[in-house]
Amino acid sequence: MDNFGVDKVVGTVQTHDVPDRPLTTSDVADLFRVTNETVTTWADAGKLAHFKTPGGHYRFRREDVEAFLRPVNPTAEAAS
Repeated sequence: MDNFGVDKVVGTVQTHDVPDRPLTTSDVADLFRVTNETVTTWADAGKLAHFKTPGGHYRFRREDVEAFLRPVNPTAEAAS
């Protein structure tokens, strides 16, 4: 059966044969179980690193999304 190039699923995000493929707004929204609008609000507020395609679509590097998931260490913040 043809899987249209999809070779695995990570969380609810389908990844293709390109491991460094940027995530779409929908990909990130699915991971966090929020709306696309919430993701773009986070991006516009500078909370979630992103870039835009020439067509104006938001894209996210997997590393940036993973960093956003990491909890902030309040002890480390207090020490600085």
